[in-house]
Amino acid sequence: MEKQIQILFPTPIMKTKFPAPFTKEQLELVHNTPIGKSVGNRSSVSRRILEEPGFEEMKKFAQESLDAWVTDIISPRDKDSVKLYITQSWLNYTNPGGFHHSHYHPNSVVSGVIYIQADNDLDEIQFQQDTPRMWHVENGMSNEFNSNQFHVPVNTGDVVLFPSQMYHAVPEIKGQLQRISLAFNSFFEGILGVSSDVPNYIQFNSVE
Repeated sequence: MEKQIQILFPTPIMKTKFPAPFTKEQLELVHNTPIGKSVGNRSSVSRRILEEPGFEEMKKFAQESLDAWVTDIISPRDKDSVKLYITQSWLNYTNPGGFHHSHYHPNSVVSGVIYIQADNDLDEIQFQQDTPRMWHVENGMSNEFNSNQFHVPVNTGDVVLFPSQMYHAVPEIKGQLQRISLAFNSFFEGILGVSSDVPNYIQFNSVE
């Protein structure tokens, strides 16, 4: 039987790589940052970690990654009309046996994670479909149509960007390596809509 299956309205996930190994100085900053509690793991007290001295290169690459998202995925007609700028940023520390609960990031457009230390064979980020599935059939092979979870493997130096409304989690760490990541959120700066469409036209300015 001749047939054609089309995928409509896919959800993008962008994966890239930090351009160089993390330096000794960068790693010392990461390991000496004041840490607070979270759910299943720990996170930095600072929620503006990319604004702190020593994190300039990570901030630069995080912004370049957001710029690529705007260019390749949002693809505005006028490339200078809108951008994504970094709002919050923080470090996550997950020890062996630890985890991070399923959650999403409100008040953000695109979120990203820079993996500073990860086990290539075991570590992953798990994305979950938040739309309820009314019917469940035991399937023989998982695919993009019948799955409500996807696991993206990650390694040291990987950078993953995704829509902030997506539920995501860190499964229990099975290996012996502490997983360290730097997460960031973003928001619009510039123009959404067109000026002739007054009810749907809005301009955002970043608030520092």
